Order: sequence, then C-alpha cells, then structure tokens
Amino acid sequence: LLTDVPTIEWKTKPYSIEKDFETPKISSQEALIKVLSSPNIISKAWIWQQYDHEVQGRTILKPGLDAAVLKINDEYGLAFVSDGNPSHSYLNPYHGAVGAVAEVVRNLASVGAKPLALVDNLNFASPERPEVYWSFIETIKGLADGAKAFGLAYVSGNVSFYNEVGNKPIKPTPVVAGLGKVKLENLMTMDFKDEGDLIAIVGVTKKELGGSELYRVLNINGGIASRVDLEREKRNVEGILKAIELRVVKAVHDVSKGGIAVALAEMALSGGIGFEVDISKVPVEEKLKPVEVMFSESHGRFVISFEEEKLEKVAELFEEFAVIGRVRGNKLIFKNRGEEITSINLEKAQELYNSLPRLLGE
Repeated sequence: LLTDVPTIEWKTKPYSIEKDFETPKISSQEALIKVLSSPNIISKAWIWQQYDHEVQGRTILKPGLDAAVLKINDEYGLAFVSDGNPSHSYLNPYHGAVGAVAEVVRNLASVGAKPLALVDNLNFASPERPEVYWSFIETIKGLADGAKAFGLAYVSGNVSFYNEVGNKPIKPTPVVAGLGKVKLENLMTMDFKDEGDLIAIVGVTKKELGGSELYRVLNINGGIASRVDLEREKRNVEGILKAIELRVVKAVHDVSKGGIAVALAEMALSGGIGFEVDISKVPVEEKLKPVEVMFSESHGRFVISFEEEKLEKVAELFEEFAVIGRVRGNKLIFKNRGEEITSINLEKAQELYNSLPRLLGE
C-alpha cells in the first residue's frame, strides 16, 4: 500500500458555462436592499452566539469579522478564517479555487495577520460524473497555484464525494481555512471609527458579476466568474499589512461577496457610523454601470479608512488606490458623479442585516 497504491481512473469531461450577461436594469437602492437582506449576506451572529466561541477566554476578535483571533501570549495572537464560494466554483472551478485562497489571505491581512498555513475541505458530487471529476481536478490545480503564489502549504484537508440530493449534484464546493500570526499591538478591525475619516478603495473593480450575490437575487445563473491576478493580489495584501504595521489606517475590510456596497455597509454597521461615498471615483478597468461598481465581486480589493492627515503616507503604499468618501452621519449614502443614487439609514440597514432570526421564525 505504500509503494503501489491502488488507484481509480474516472473519466473527465470539461464544461464551459460562463457567458457574459447584460446586467438588468435595477435601481441601486433596490439592489442594496435585496443584497443586504439576502440569506448569504446577513449576519450569522444568531448562530455562532449559541456556541462556545470564547475558547477559554482567549478569543479577542470574535466571529463575524474578517477573521477571529485567539490570544496566544501577551505579544501574539493566531487568526483563523475559512472561505469558499460555490457559485464562483460552479462557473469556473479553477478560478473559484484560486479565489478561495485569495479571499482567505485577504481576510487574514485585514486583521493584521501574516498568513502561515492552509487547510482545505473539498465537497463534490459523484466523481463518476465526468463533469464533476473534471471540476475536481481543476479545483486542485487552482488550490495549488493559489497557495504557491503566497508561499503557503496545506497542512491538512479532506475530500467528500457523492454529495447529491435526489440524484441532483451539489456545486463544486472547495472551502479553504487559513491560519495567520498577528502582533496584538497591530490588531485591526473593520468598523469605522471616527466621523470625518477618509474612505478609500485599494484595488481595481471589473465587470465580474458571474456568481455574484447581485446576480443571485436577480435570478441570473450565468456570467463571468471573478479572476484572481495573483501578483496584484500579493501587492495589495503586502500594502495592507504595511499600512497596519505603520498605524496609518484605522479600519480595514476585504471586498468579497456583495462587493463594495456590502463591505461598506458592514463597516458602517460594525462601527455604528454612516458614510458618504461617490462610486464614480472607484478605480475601474472598463466602463461600468453604477450598480456594477457597487456589487462587482472582483478580487484583490480592500476598503480602508484613515485620518485625512495620513493620506499621503497611505497612498504611497498602493499602486491602485482612490479616496471615495468620508465616514459621517447616520446614513449609508452612495453618490455617482456627485448625485445621490442610494441612501438608507443605519437603523434600517441594521434591521435588514440582522434579519436571520426573523427568517428562521424566531
């Protein structure tokens, strides 16, 4: 068994289902309400608060943020997070897997942690289905390329096949968990801190809405899945870690499911302070509709806030960077070229975001 391991060779059949779609006409206000109240986006605090998440009183950053952090000693903590996006992986198994690795790294960096190691959990339907086995192989390639780019290793993992209900296969669902090391003095959180702070975007936004939460709530099953530019991803992560180390930023949050709109909303809800941003200032690679800028799920992006006097120091850390607004008031306000296109008060946003108990009949 050690030198001549028995193997099974299943057939493979590549598939290609990505297809660009014209984003339907929908107001940014309606889109924000639909996405912010989606079961995939709303807070899961009602669930994890019912379990022991304190771990002997060592949990200094609780679940529900970019990553949880356990205190190891008076100087260091360990950050933990897991990520995966079956909607992206279904459209493109390779890029969905690379994206899962990249999101784990971004989440660790957002709390100030340097990534150390990964664990994978791979869930698929029957490998006897040629399309399923092909998607599994592509996923393995993506997980390997993502880890190599960041110099990380998988220290453990598992594979679960034959996940089907009524002969209906699940989507390819790779889940990646990551461990990082953080100096407690550099610990960062996502919540907006003070009125008047500047808000900026790190990274570039593209029309990458395939598998996005916006397309899901609009019942669009296709589109182009997000691609990871690994070199760009590494640069932006390094810049974020440096900004945290230099203490020139006050809040950091990675952009993932739900796009910039959800990232901003989560930062406002965590801090109890509103914001006003102009999405026409967001760096883009092509002409996009306002709703596409708000809800694109392009990789490699962060939202940060900082004092205005630190602007020059922050800007010099990034190649792709733009100030888009300020922390202020008690509303979530989105503008486009100076004209207000979406506004929702914090109380209403909080009601939508914390609606899980109501959805479950509590």
